[in-house]
Amino acid sequence: EYGAHRLPRGAIVQIVDVDGDGCAHVSLHHAALLSERLCLADTTKVQWQMYPTGGSVLLSDRGRVLMSIHNDTSGRHDTICSAPSRSAHEAKYGDGQVEGRYPNARDRLIVALAKFGLGREDLPPTISFFKGVRVGADGSLILDPVPGRPGSSIELRAELDVIFSVANVPH
Repeated sequence: EYGAHRLPRGAIVQIVDVDGDGCAHVSLHHAALLSERLCLADTTKVQWQMYPTGGSVLLSDRGRVLMSIHNDTSGRHDTICSAPSRSAHEAKYGDGQVEGRYPNARDRLIVALAKFGLGREDLPPTISFFKGVRVGADGSLILDPVPGRPGSSIELRAELDVIFSVANVPH
């Protein structure tokens, strides 16, 4: 499914990978200034960490901490690939419509953000929780082949008032 919610500073969000096959694509915007949004390039560069986990922060394109990661029992997250598009899902699954059998995350996030007046151009690259992607020695991207663990979870804390949007679809 998918959704977007305004969260006040201090709110805690826990996402649980119930079956071990979740892939929660998350986008963040500063609720008081919607043009300020998650910046994964800065998030990884500033912390010298491509693979965020407990203690990591998610930074905006203005250098502010939008959310922090408190508890993480998964450790399998992707800051590289972002949410898949309709064309990617159509090529892989034969369907990629928002309400289709294999919906794509990008369009679902755009639909969720519409209630805040945001559109396609406002969707930044997203972080994907529970599906790890690693960079191979040759520079190729490798989806973590190890199955997820049912019941894994990640807990995020809003450090500013944020718009939190999420779509759980295949990576």
